[in-house]
Amino acid sequence: MISSWFNENYIYSSKTRNYFKEVISSYNNENFRSAIVMLYSTVISDLIIKLQELRDSDGDKKAQTILSQIESKRIQKSSNGTQYDSSWEREIVDKIAKETDLIESHIKIKLDHLHDIRNLCAHPALSSEYELYQPSKEETVAFIKELYQEVLVKPPYYIGSVFDKLTDDLVIQKQNFHDDYDTLKFYLEKRYFNRMSDKMFLMIYKKLWKFIFMKDEDQQCIDNRDINLKCIRVMLNLRKELIFKEIKGDESYGDFSPNPEKCDLLIDLFISIPKLYEQFSPLLRETFETMLPDLPARKGVLSWYIHKDFYEYYTWLRNDEAINGEKGYSRPIVDALSTYFSNNGMDIEWIDYSILHFSKSGSFDSADSRFNLFILPILSKISKDQLVILMNGINDNFQVYRRSRSWSDNTKIVNETSKRFNLDESFFSDYQNFRYNKDIDEDDF
Repeated sequence: MISSWFNENYIYSSKTRNYFKEVISSYNNENFRSAIVMLYSTVISDLIIKLQELRDSDGDKKAQTILSQIESKRIQKSSNGTQYDSSWEREIVDKIAKETDLIESHIKIKLDHLHDIRNLCAHPALSSEYELYQPSKEETVAFIKELYQEVLVKPPYYIGSVFDKLTDDLVIQKQNFHDDYDTLKFYLEKRYFNRMSDKMFLMIYKKLWKFIFMKDEDQQCIDNRDINLKCIRVMLNLRKELIFKEIKGDESYGDFSPNPEKCDLLIDLFISIPKLYEQFSPLLRETFETMLPDLPARKGVLSWYIHKDFYEYYTWLRNDEAINGEKGYSRPIVDALSTYFSNNGMDIEWIDYSILHFSKSGSFDSADSRFNLFILPILSKISKDQLVILMNGINDNFQVYRRSRSWSDNTKIVNETSKRFNLDESFFSDYQNFRYNKDIDEDDF
């Protein structure tokens, strides 16, 4: 019994699902000739059903042309007028294989072979011993499996240009999935990638890559870079090793000139896909790394993938004066950094770095911003030793202790830490530049 090998719900057409049940029934009853005949009829019928749907629902001109040509051939009788010409069966397979993405070359060969076996099974093809042709059990199930996977489960839009349909769909859907990667991944996997061959998958990936990083004169490509990049991220998460092998074997993936916008997009990919950075050529990596310090919003700081390990990156982050000086970070950068530290089990190091970065504030405004982004989120987790480092950092930096907001910010530090560490006023008064609102009940210390 092979019924359990197939999920009939994956078959796109309801009509085809019913026909396929007959194929399975014939096989299970060891009627292999009948199974072969019915399988071939089911596949041809399925192709026609998909062409009709594209013609009727999408107005697909390619589908309409193929159907018109096949229909005229299908109803045409032989030269003597006694029978219909069956050559249209092969012709529809030929046309779909040549003009669409539905049938790849090896499946075309398989269908041609199935056509020949079908003829042997359906006609009184007798052996030298006057026995009808009998396909083997193994041959029959091999045909069923491959054509189920390569034809029957594929949706009709594979008949057109899958890439065009995908990119058009992404444009339509980009507002719906703007901030919802997981839903986008589910949608693309189910609608496009789940039943797609590796060959087609890589073809689409490479075209999307060119759309994002190489088509600088095409405004539509530029406008849709973000959603196309999300699609590439989905594809990498689905078949990462396949794409890694493709990138390493094809230097054209690095054949473009990085600019700040493209580096920004590359960072998003490198952050979300571990090991992706390592797959690219040394030349691209070198060019990319030289641009990191000057990217807008200090996004280049999210570059742990270029370092040997976390500790090398952490050392660089702590010691880079340009990073910790005047420029500072935006909230998305801080959130990405915090998540990276947390995911690597380095919560203590994140608190240490937050204190350092705040202590290096180069202006009043920078100190205000860094207190909100770095200090407030860690106050409830800070240790006493880390509090001492924070107090020294505040006490020693004019830009931190002389700003107008220092009183209210310092009071928040006192309120959060005094009870937890059993500190009295003398602890805070040891830092002469640390001023705060002392109108607090003694019980609060």
